Amino acid sequence: MKKKIFILTLLVVLCVACLPAFAMDSSESRSASPAKWNYAADVITGINFSGTTATCSVVVSGYSSVTAIDATVTFECVTDNNLVATWPGLHSNTKNLYFSNTAPVTKGKTYRLTVYARLWSGSQYEDIIVPFQKKY
Repeated sequence: MKKKIFILTLLVVLCVACLPAFAMDSSESRSASPAKWNYAADVITGINFSGTTATCSVVVSGYSSVTAIDATVTFECVTDNNLVATWPGLHSNTKNLYFSNTAPVTKGKTYRLTVYARLWSGSQYEDIIVPFQKKY
């Protein structure tokens, strides 16, 4: 009986430990190396395709010292070397910036979503660039 409980407990722990690896949608990308940044804690970019529309999403999260974030997001068709959409002038007066918008797409092509962000900590700032590429 103790052996069955031990095995069951071990299976539950393994399932829970593996959950984060399966929870991330393949349409999302986490920043590759946030440790290299002084003010950015995490950057998540995502592209979700549906029919002739792509939903482009970005989350920029700063450390607690961040007082504001300015950003521009671009969406381009890599296959055609064509800028599909650009969203400049994004701003947040907090340590987090959330963005989501749509753009037209064509199946069979590769697209790149790039966030150019400036994270402010008082009068100091840090610029980051995070691209994410996905084929439709």
